[in-house]
Amino acid sequence: MTRCALIALSFGLLLLACGRKDPAVARLGRERITLEEFKTAYLEIIKQPNAFDSRELREQFLDEMIDRRLLAREAHGLGMAADERLAYRVGANRDRNLRDAHFRKVIKPGISYNEADLERTFAWMTEERHIRHLFSPTRVGIDSLYHLLQEGADWFELARGLFDDPRLAETGGDLGWVAWEQMEYDLGFTAFSLPLMVYSEPVASSYGWHILQVADWRRTPLLPEGQYQLQRNNARAVLERKLGDKAALAYISGMMKEKKIQVYPRSLRAVGQKLGVVLKRQPSTADQLRTEQLSDAEMGEIEASLWEMRKEPLASIDGEILTIGEFIAALNYVPYHAVHRSMKTALDFVLRDRALSAEARRMGLERDDQVRIKTAQFEQNRLQMAIRQRLLAEIRVEERDLQRYFNEHYGKKYPHLGLEETRDLIARDALIAKRAGTMQEHLRKLRSQLRIERNPAPIHAWYEGVLNRR
Repeated sequence: MTRCALIALSFGLLLLACGRKDPAVARLGRERITLEEFKTAYLEIIKQPNAFDSRELREQFLDEMIDRRLLAREAHGLGMAADERLAYRVGANRDRNLRDAHFRKVIKPGISYNEADLERTFAWMTEERHIRHLFSPTRVGIDSLYHLLQEGADWFELARGLFDDPRLAETGGDLGWVAWEQMEYDLGFTAFSLPLMVYSEPVASSYGWHILQVADWRRTPLLPEGQYQLQRNNARAVLERKLGDKAALAYISGMMKEKKIQVYPRSLRAVGQKLGVVLKRQPSTADQLRTEQLSDAEMGEIEASLWEMRKEPLASIDGEILTIGEFIAALNYVPYHAVHRSMKTALDFVLRDRALSAEARRMGLERDDQVRIKTAQFEQNRLQMAIRQRLLAEIRVEERDLQRYFNEHYGKKYPHLGLEETRDLIARDALIAKRAGTMQEHLRKLRSQLRIERNPAPIHAWYEGVLNRR
């Protein structure tokens, strides 16, 4: 299958009706894995840049889903589903899925564009701009900066007095080379429409107000035919996403004007101090490609440092309390640049997300198929990861393991070497091999305890049917 076909496939799958009879593609005793569950999980696989749909990949992923389900069942039996940290994370994931359902039902139907918009998007996706900006969190602040520019103020002098970041202060708010896909719609439209060295009027983004200036532009290298077609196919999805983000921001901004917010200063300071200690890494464009914005290590460190305060109130929205524990879990779905910028910015995002999730609940979207399936799969994945970590944490490499690994991988190939000469070299690989073998044996035992039936035929019929309908 071509990469272009994959793009069309991945963006079209969820648009087809879900209300048909949902056949089982696997059975684990009395438990089923349905076609809809498979499609939901598999979509995340084939959206990855280097994944190519095939019958082999589908069946391989079905086997992985069976293994995950077996491990999650085991975790449930051991009481691991009652873990309070897991409950917070599952709740935050459910809220995110509710917001996605709200977007599909409320925001997406209002998105519109024409062929000229699409052609402009494709053209801009083949270019980059070298951008500077002046920034203010408020409209009043940016209007003041704009007035100073109109009165003849020097751009670089304004930047020196504006930015706390020394690099931005000394470079005139230089953002470097930026692709259109990396920018919010209004920012990108403004930047890519500007003549060189002409400053823009104030333009809003999700985190404040900007005045932009384009120092230079360049076209990306000529694309091979396959990548050219992929870029054209991808332009529609990128444009729809950006317009959707813009519409969603306008919607939630209007909603928040009616909300009554209360913040608890002591909690705000305590949480902000801890976040400042843990979250040292700088934001990057790679953050935009991830659903979960914080690593497990970062989340674990934040949880550990604030766990004793988890039930304390951090803020309230229309009288509904947001606890510190709920805030920590919600951070995983806040853009990392917002979390990194300041505690106040992070809290603003969490409160907006919380208001939108509450509206989705009032609409009854907890019953949405995708909300139920995605939340259940998130919990299952967390549980199976916890079992794996528990099992593998106990694995140690002993002398006989090193000797066996040496004999299998080095002894015949390098007869002049002995174990002592290679001990440090093979210790890590031997541990990885032992862990893999242990996990395979553990899964074999779990499979032997249940009657497992695989039924990949509905999977192949679905995907091949989708491709034939393109």
